[in-house]
Amino acid sequence: MGKVFLRFAFRFSTVGWLRATHFRLRDLIGRRRRRDVAVEQLLVGGWNGMSAKRFAKATGNLLEPSTRLVDSAQVELLRRFDGVGEKLYEADRLGDTPYVQHVRAAAELSGHHRGARTEEEFSRSLVSSSTGTGAG
Repeated sequence: MGKVFLRFAFRFSTVGWLRATHFRLRDLIGRRRRRDVAVEQLLVGGWNGMSAKRFAKATGNLLEPSTRLVDSAQVELLRRFDGVGEKLYEADRLGDTPYVQHVRAAAELSGHHRGARTEEEFSRSLVSSSTGTGAG
């Protein structure tokens, strides 16, 4: 039942009234299931449009879906930025981060990262999205 509803919702999500109805139903149904959760309990999700399970199997890191958000590559990148500031965006520093390593692995598996398909496009996209200097 759930898969049929999701396929239906995805297929017709561009129809304005149907999309609005979908969101209203989602909010109504989900209201009873919403809970406040401590950030320490949140786990990392998928990468580059892949589920966490698929990414974990493909990279061989089967514990990846069990990584807490506070221990994730994303948060580690933010901590490094707090330590070195803008110098983090230098190619050698940024490329050595676990975040970029995860993004590269995801890009190899899916064939792109935010539309970038070559190493040059990837680097440019990563720096522009990190610094906010362009569409990334």
